[in-house]
Amino acid sequence: MMEIARCMLHEKELPKTFGAKAANMAVFLQNCLPTKVLKDKTPFEAWYGYKSSLTFLKVLICQRKYAKEILKKFQMEEWKSISTPMNQKEKFNKEDSADKIDE
Repeated sequence: MMEIARCMLHEKELPKTFGAKAANMAVFLQNCLPTKVLKDKTPFEAWYGYKSSLTFLKVLICQRKYAKEILKKFQMEEWKSISTPMNQKEKFNKEDSADKIDE
């Protein structure tokens, strides 16, 4: 299972901090594959009595990798980054007390 998890991390260039999630997903996916021992049933189906729904599976992306892909797409890899300070406890509201600029 760990080999599968490592392969998933390597394929998507994800940091090792996603290791536990990748291992859990590898075990889950293994339990959703049919086996000869269970006469072409999945372990999940044999245990629970019904086939599992895989509709919730989504693509896992890493923001760092995604940002690098966007920068590469627009030939901006060499540009210097700047930080945009933001209060982490700030909540955005649709209506605020600020003056409207365009009015």
